[in-house]
Amino acid sequence: MPRRRPGRPQVHDGDHILDAAARALVRRGYSGLRYADVASESGVPVPSLQHRFSTLEHLRREALRRKVRLELEETRAALAQVEDAWEWIVAMISRSVSLEADTRRHGWGLWVEYLHAAAHDPAIAEDSLEVDELWLSALEEVIVRGVSAGRLQPHLSSRESARVVQGLIDGLGMPLSAGRSGEEAEAVLRLLTEGAAVLLRPLAKGTST
Repeated sequence: MPRRRPGRPQVHDGDHILDAAARALVRRGYSGLRYADVASESGVPVPSLQHRFSTLEHLRREALRRKVRLELEETRAALAQVEDAWEWIVAMISRSVSLEADTRRHGWGLWVEYLHAAAHDPAIAEDSLEVDELWLSALEEVIVRGVSAGRLQPHLSSRESARVVQGLIDGLGMPLSAGRSGEEAEAVLRLLTEGAAVLLRPLAKGTST
């Protein structure tokens, strides 16, 4: 069996490191994250982290880039079997808000740090344009499907409707990163669902316009 050369850091799973870095980043903040924080969270020694990610800037960026995309992938996978457009949107809003305290705080805390980084880091700012388009397109696609099926009758175009729903979710959801109560999360969930209904005007199943 070949032996590892002395002094060469052990190879660790990159996704595991980035997920741990994202969790540590929410606690420490984007600019406050240290290799030691990620090592403590991941169980990967600092030398191995430095071998894999030569600068903290690289580690921070990649952690944020992975997690904001992974959230969309997980949402689409979780709702893949929801064929009804309005039910998909309601379920997406529920997942976004989350009534589970730790999930809510971590999820929204991550987005706060991502947007904070985008305000100071040109590379993240550029990345945020791509991420924004990915989320917007996913929502627009569902609204288009709902309109075609006669389930949704929005006041605006599908693209504009997607942008407004996205803005409502972000605007009302971001403050939840500050550890707001479950009652406030429930109120936000209700407001978002009712607001989306006013905008998209879901019709009863089987109703023709």
